[in-house]
Order: sequence, then structure tokens, then C-alpha cells
Amino acid sequence: MNSKHIERYLMRFLEVMDCSVIEKTPSSVLVKLSPEADKELTGRSYYWGFIERTGAPAETMTMRFIFDPTAESEANGTAQSASSGLAPMAAPPGSVPMGAASAPRNVFAPPTGAPINAPLAPPVEGVSLNAFQVAGTPLNASQVHPAGANASQVRPAVAPLGTPQASSTAGALGGSSTGAPLGATQVPPVGAAPAVPETILGRYFGITLPSPISRIPTDTLTFGSRRLEQIFQVAKRRGTYIRLFEERKKNAAPLSTPYSTWLCINYKVELVSDMKREELHSLGVHLSTGQIENDFWEKAKKRKLDSRIPPGVYLKPNKITLNRATTLLEAYLERKLKNYDHQWASDAHLRLEDELQRIDSFYGSLLEDLQSFLNNETATHQAETEHSAQSRQEGAKQEYQMRRDEALWQYKPRIRVSVVNCGLFHLNDDGAPQGDETR
Repeated sequence: MNSKHIERYLMRFLEVMDCSVIEKTPSSVLVKLSPEADKELTGRSYYWGFIERTGAPAETMTMRFIFDPTAESEANGTAQSASSGLAPMAAPPGSVPMGAASAPRNVFAPPTGAPINAPLAPPVEGVSLNAFQVAGTPLNASQVHPAGANASQVRPAVAPLGTPQASSTAGALGGSSTGAPLGATQVPPVGAAPAVPETILGRYFGITLPSPISRIPTDTLTFGSRRLEQIFQVAKRRGTYIRLFEERKKNAAPLSTPYSTWLCINYKVELVSDMKREELHSLGVHLSTGQIENDFWEKAKKRKLDSRIPPGVYLKPNKITLNRATTLLEAYLERKLKNYDHQWASDAHLRLEDELQRIDSFYGSLLEDLQSFLNNETATHQAETEHSAQSRQEGAKQEYQMRRDEALWQYKPRIRVSVVNCGLFHLNDDGAPQGDETR
């Protein structure tokens, strides 16, 4: 499989699993997994167990799949080189250029649009020092408290609303200078930083944690990779059995339309020796007449199929059970394989005999030498040497038998048949497959 094959297979898999595609590039795809796909691919069994027990809303993962690593690396390199040629960002308003004399600290900045040398508003009489301070100009006690008065007897002087004094007082206390009540919502100025949402730590302890940086898992899909093999296994497990209905034609008669049922089984045939050949056989059998159709899926996929039964359709009763239909398909496939040219099996037998002769000649001479050595040691009554020779002889026999078993497994010709998947297809009799054979 090349990258194009992997891309087509992956997009079909994501579509069937109801995943949402966020971004699609020629070399990768960014998707929001559906709950079913998240359960199959992420392995978060504890998380989904908690969600199912508590009924809490599930949050599925977002993943990026790369099916063309070369094109993806080239695209990333181009993006990095393009980003390095951007013009420098403009300095934020009010910032001091590097090397310039820094402004004195603890000095109020004038409002926007006011002259730099504009005089600051005088402190408001009756407002406590804790309310505000004019940095660099300490306030005297006489400016806040009347002479000779105790702190407990002092009441802040509040001017009527709309007067200049009230406006300046409200501005100092954080209220609106236009007479708006204190604490009213104000529109932040243009260019101001966005407000940080209030948190429990910020409310009680004054701690504001930075927002977590989301990490998107990325997997490279190449033939033989772990993630692609996992997708293959999911598709194989979930696609073992299907049931589909042919869509009813728009110009069909208003009366009910009869549909017949076909059983389709896809077999994988392996011709195995030291070389291997695989074949896929899609066979279908009519459950009412017993007709057998070869390459059934290639003809059935040309029709419009749906997983729901269309309106105005009824199913004919089946005269053949599923077990009987499976037996008919197996017998048909067996007869088909017997008509093959089995010259490949004869050639494999010749290669097997040649390999077994080579193994016998090597280990036969080795075992004879060990046996003669063991006889000599037995004649001289050397017990330790005799025990060592017997151990070597037993090890050589085990190795000889193991090597013969490996040669038989590798060269012996055989045919293996396995079922890939199956399904029931309910089709209209008009234009249905005619069948290659009748039971």
C-alpha cells in the first residue's frame, strides 16, 4: 500500500465511524473522533467506564493522522522558512524603546490624548489614603482629615452627582466619570488585554494559573505501522457481518415489492509452500432457489444499498437455512479449487525432497561420528566422557528433528481457506444476479 491507498482507506474508515474532519491537507488530516472511534483507538477504558457510570458528557480526543510523511515534512519546512521572513511585530502602545531613558516610576500616566505636561487632578478631600495615592506626591494628613478631628469622626465628603468634584471622586474610586454608579460594567479600551476568567484560586488566594496547552496526538500511518494495523483490526472486527437492503426504485409500482435474500461469504484462499499466493473469492447463494453467484460483491456493490429496509418492500421467505447455504458455498469452492493447475504443488514437493536430503546427509554423518565416539569411550570405560558424548548425541538428534519439521512447514504445499466476512443482502429480483450454479 502506498500513501494514496492509505489515504483513501483512512478517509473511508473515518466516514464510517462518524468522525468530524477539522482540517484536511494533501499529506495529513485532523479529525475529532466520534465516541465509537475514541473507544476503539485511544484505549481510554477507565475514562469511558466513568462516563458510562456517571452519565457525564463525553469529551472525545482530537487526533492528526499523517499518511505522507515526506510531503508533511516538506510542508512544515516551508512553513518555518516563511515564518522566519515575517516583519517584526509593532511595539505595543506606551512601551519604551530599548536604550531610551526610562520614565520615572510611581508617576501617573496622563490619559490618552492629553498633553504630557498636563497637570494632574488635585486629591479629593475626604478620601482615605487607602483609596488612592498620587505616587511621588505624598498626601498630608491635613489634606484628608480636618485639623483636630479623630479618625473615627471623619466622614468622607461626597459631592452631589454631576458636579466636577463627584466626577473626579468617582474616577478615583474606579467608578464612571460620567456619573455612572460605582461597580458598573465598563467597556475596556481598544488594545487592552482580555479579562482573565475568575477562578477559585484567583478569588481566594490571588493565584491565576496559565491555561493548559492542548496537545494533539499525531500518528504516522505507513504500511506496517502500529496505528494502521490497529485500524485494520477494528475494521475487521466491526465488519465481520453486515445486512443491507437495496433501495427501491422511484418509478416502482405503488404496490409492495418482493425482495429476495442472498447470503454472501468472502473467502480468503492461500496457496502456501516456500512461496505464497492469496486469492479472495466472493460467493453468494440465493436462500430461496439455491443459485450460487461467483464474484457476488462486485455485482452487488453496483446497486444502491442501505442499512434500513425501504418502505413498500417485503421479504420473501427463505427455503434454505444458513447452515445449508454455507455447506453449498464450501462445496462449490472446493470443486473450483480442484480444477486449478497444481503444478506449483509438484514443484514444491521437489524442493522439499531436495531440502530433506540435504538435512539427512549433514545430520546423518554427524550422528554416525557421535555414535562411533560413544562406542570408543564405552570400550575404554571412561564414564565422564561417555556421559558428555551421550548428551551431545541427544542434542544433535533434537536439532535434526527440529530442522526436518522446519523444512516440512516451509516447503510442504497446502491450501488454506478462511472466512473474511459475510452478510445478508436483500435485493430486488429485477436484474438480480442469475447465478453460476444451482444446488
